[in-house]
Amino acid sequence: MEYLEALEKRRSIRNLNDQISITEEEIIELIKFNLKHAPSSYNSQSPKVLLLLGEKHKKFWDITLNKIKEIVNLDQFKKSEKKLLGFKNGYGTILFFDDLSITENLKEKYPLYKEKTQVYSEHNNAILQANIWTSLAEKNIGASLQHYNELVNDSLEEAFGVPKICRLIAQMPFGGIIDEPKPKQFLNTDDRIIVLK
Repeated sequence: MEYLEALEKRRSIRNLNDQISITEEEIIELIKFNLKHAPSSYNSQSPKVLLLLGEKHKKFWDITLNKIKEIVNLDQFKKSEKKLLGFKNGYGTILFFDDLSITENLKEKYPLYKEKTQVYSEHNNAILQANIWTSLAEKNIGASLQHYNELVNDSLEEAFGVPKICRLIAQMPFGGIIDEPKPKQFLNTDDRIIVLK
C-alpha cells in the first residue's frame, strides 16, 4: 500500500475484536521500527511505549472502567462502558509515555528553550503515535487514540510497574475492525492553506 493511501485509511476505530491479520511478533517489530525511525527534537528519543497484550490489555481497560464508575452517574457510565468495552475486546493497547529523565535533562542542556521542552516532547510523541497508527491501518488493524491519563496515572505503577519518571501521554487500543467508520467530513483545504511566492 502506498504511504498516502495508508494515511487516508487511518481512522478512529473504536469497536474492536481480537482478530488481527499479523502475529504478535510482527506487532512488536512494527512498534520497534516506528520507535527507531520517528524523529524527535534534539534526537532525544524521549517517547517510550508499553505494549499491553492479553490479560494485561484487559486489565488496563478494567482499571479505566472502574475509575470512570467512581466519578460519573449510572447513565453516563453505561455510555462510557459500551465504548470502553469496544477497546477491551480488541487485541491490545499501546500506552505512550514521555521519559521525564530525558525531557528534564534537555531543559538543563538547552536553557534557552527550557520553556518549550515539554511542548517538544508532546510533538515527539504525537509523531510516533501517528506513525504507529498509520502502520497499523496499513495492516488492516483498527485503532484509535484515547486520553484517560488523569484517571489511570496513579494505577500504572502498581498494575504494570511503570516508573513515575514516565509521564503517560495517550493510549491506543487496537484490534480487528468490527464496524467501518462513517465517511469523514472535510473542510475545504483551499481555506486551510496559504501559499506565498
